[in-house]
Amino acid sequence: MSLNILSFLIIFFLFSFIVFPAYLKPGLNINNYSRGYYIFAFIMFYAFFISLYVFRKLFFGYDSFSYVSVLKNIMSCSSYQEISERHIARGWERGFVWLLYLISRISSNKFFFLFVIGAWLYFSFLKFFFLQKKEFLTAIMVFILLGTFFATTNLMRQMFAASIILYGYRFFIKKKYILYFVLVCVASFFHISALCCIILPIINCFKLTRKNIFFYIVGLFIIVLLGHKFLALAVHFVAPQYEVYLTSSIYGLQRKAKLGPLLNLMVQLLMFHFFYLNYEKKNETKSRLLKIYMIGLLFTAASTKFTQIGRIASYFTPTAFMLFYDTKKNKHYYLTLLTLFGYCLIVNLFRPEWTGFFPYYFDF
Repeated sequence: MSLNILSFLIIFFLFSFIVFPAYLKPGLNINNYSRGYYIFAFIMFYAFFISLYVFRKLFFGYDSFSYVSVLKNIMSCSSYQEISERHIARGWERGFVWLLYLISRISSNKFFFLFVIGAWLYFSFLKFFFLQKKEFLTAIMVFILLGTFFATTNLMRQMFAASIILYGYRFFIKKKYILYFVLVCVASFFHISALCCIILPIINCFKLTRKNIFFYIVGLFIIVLLGHKFLALAVHFVAPQYEVYLTSSIYGLQRKAKLGPLLNLMVQLLMFHFFYLNYEKKNETKSRLLKIYMIGLLFTAASTKFTQIGRIASYFTPTAFMLFYDTKKNKHYYLTLLTLFGYCLIVNLFRPEWTGFFPYYFDF
């Protein structure tokens, strides 16, 4: 057993057996805890995740290392105009480049850069978990097991945009659509893919009936089989600058589905089944969260033939954290958590370059 897997198991079981049993103790109502408890828990988890985000080796995954490398080049520029003239961070959105430029003016230390990004990301996600003050520990477990935690350490620009979208969901659920669209536009300045969240209002036309769910599942299978062809056609006419990804030997369209995306799709389908079992017709908030998650599942299905499209699902799947709230502690609940644990274990085992954050290297 590799040290990476062993460290992951130790951290997970310490978290499970020390913190999570509070929910299993008979007669304990965690909603009666004082406000101070939530503040203390928030600070503890916030410090924990930031420390892991900052003090880690950067050579796991390509993206993190490239961000630090670009930051070093930006430090040598005296103005934003010089960054453009030297074609530094070519193809990156202006919002994120401006953010790097401002950080470089404050400090040239890479740990400070990682701290600023990590502080924003985890504040946004944890605030999203703590919004209802119910079962946030389960949400944090899913945050780790679903792979979102690993994504924040690699897909820095996109996860930064996703963190902004999390604030937008609160306005969307309250039907404040103008404020929601404003935040979507702001997020797109950090990663252009955030514009896909504009389609969200269409869920108001979809009702969660058995008939509609049946056609939805059929649509998922059609996307798995033919979605890559529709994607290639859409990219050609809508965003031709991204066609290079379709022809890339690394990210290109796959004739045969790979194990990773299929495994991810199976896990997401199991979670959708679990959420639908706990669906409450009279709960409008829960209904909207489930519909948002279903959009993410569509992109997950498309990723079986084009893995990069799975990244767009990360804008919608965080609603899974809140869908675990107010769910019944039955066999489906524990089966879902157990499956997520196995999924994360498999990813750690076969793709250590994605999740090589265990152990955490203090690389000074």
